[in-house]
Amino acid sequence: CWPRGMSWPRFILCLLLSIAHASAAKSAPPSSRSDRSVAARHLLSGAAAGAISNTVVAPLDILRLNLIVSQDKRGALRMARDIYARGGLRAFWHGNAADVIRTVPASAVRFYSFAVYKAALLGAVPAATASLLSGGFAGMSAMAVCFPLETVRTRMATLGAAEGVRLVEYTRKLVQSEGAAALYRGLTPSLISVMPYFAVRFGAYDIMQRCYAGLPPDDERRRLLGTLSPAATFGMLAGMAASSLTFPFELVRRRAMVGPSEANPLAAMVRIARE
Repeated sequence: CWPRGMSWPRFILCLLLSIAHASAAKSAPPSSRSDRSVAARHLLSGAAAGAISNTVVAPLDILRLNLIVSQDKRGALRMARDIYARGGLRAFWHGNAADVIRTVPASAVRFYSFAVYKAALLGAVPAATASLLSGGFAGMSAMAVCFPLETVRTRMATLGAAEGVRLVEYTRKLVQSEGAAALYRGLTPSLISVMPYFAVRFGAYDIMQRCYAGLPPDDERRRLLGTLSPAATFGMLAGMAASSLTFPFELVRRRAMVGPSEANPLAAMVRIARE
């Protein structure tokens, strides 16, 4: 019932790498028009944090992506050796320029639109529901805006961009050989998966932050979380939950970016499971 080459240990490893790649989403969206300056600060901080964190974890993400799209049974160590053989240490940062260029506007759009959506929804729905819906809509907005860069980055990371080929040249050759539609291959499962992913990630983080803020100063839970860094703890838990719940869609959308895909993502899941 698993994809070809996707044994239980490999599936769990890919899932753990996906969880590790999920960064904390620190959000305190505005609740009124006068607080929109907070959203602007989120835009800048989200863009900077996304660019730095993705560059730092790029080697793990390269390994994760290659394990996801590979059709054989290579383990993590062998896959890492093969990646190194393709281009040395630099191979672990193949496509990082596309990732950073994508991450900056994507993080900015997510953080800013989350604040805007939350401000619009508060009062119309309960606060917890507003957090979940705002996170999902923010993720979909960013995905739709930056998807071509997501596709290019995934293909450069997994198919091994030729040494010295830069982002613009690689994109030009991709469009010439496969057409502009190749830049949007896998968009449907990506949009479907990003809604629950960011709904859980942003929503859960925001809910935990509000619960923590409501604890009395002398509460034992507040003292315990204070020693663990609340922001890091909430971000880790939210990322783990989001990655775990949406990993099957991650598998489908990444494979769709580098090869043929069904229009129906559920059909793609069935096909992959039968392989």
